[in-house]
Amino acid sequence: MALVRTNPLPVGVYWQDIYPGTDQPAWTNWLARNKGKVAVRKTTMHDQEVDSSRGRGTWYLFEVKSPVTWEGPGFPTIAEQGLKMGPQDAYSAPPPPPNLIDELAKDPLGKFTSVLWGLGAIVGVAVFLGVRKRS
Repeated sequence: MALVRTNPLPVGVYWQDIYPGTDQPAWTNWLARNKGKVAVRKTTMHDQEVDSSRGRGTWYLFEVKSPVTWEGPGFPTIAEQGLKMGPQDAYSAPPPPPNLIDELAKDPLGKFTSVLWGLGAIVGVAVFLGVRKRS
């Protein structure tokens, strides 16, 4: 999944989550201003709240027929399967790889010990080579 951060938004098919409150009126106004350039192809209301502070959002699949200025919210995501895409495709991507800090927090001694052994081996080789040079 790739967010599009360019402006104007190029021709293509994208998806975006829109939430009630400030998102929905801004989105509706943007669509009205760009009628003829942008077409909503599919909408699906989320089954549950993703974020309790934002309420239940709606997933939109939309097609940009000619470049338009993107006004948010956030950044749209390229619909990799084009118009065949559904919300299940948007959210079924594998999770991002964990970062090193999270991994160390889960098993600090195991990974930390491996790192120490590796550093110890490097220092040992450096000391050995240093002693050999002096002889």
